Amino acid sequence: MLRRIPPLFPPYTWNVTKSPLMANNALTISVGQWNHRLEHLCGVSCPSVWKLIHWLKVDASQVSTTLLNAARGEHPRKRVKRVYTQLH
Repeated sequence: MLRRIPPLFPPYTWNVTKSPLMANNALTISVGQWNHRLEHLCGVSCPSVWKLIHWLKVDASQVSTTLLNAARGEHPRKRVKRVYTQLH
């Protein structure tokens, strides 16, 4: 005879589909943007652990530089497509 044992971790503990964090779309979008930026920075979708650590350090230094520049009042330069630059 089999006896049903309750799960060690019930679904409400680990299921995040209805969590308050998932309700915030801005958080989900910003995490997705960061993930895309890191993948673009690394150049591959699944880097090795050592390369991932290296690129995380590079990303952290770029973010800290951007924050320091913003604290000094320097606005980031807008990227202009070469098609629209004046050549004379």
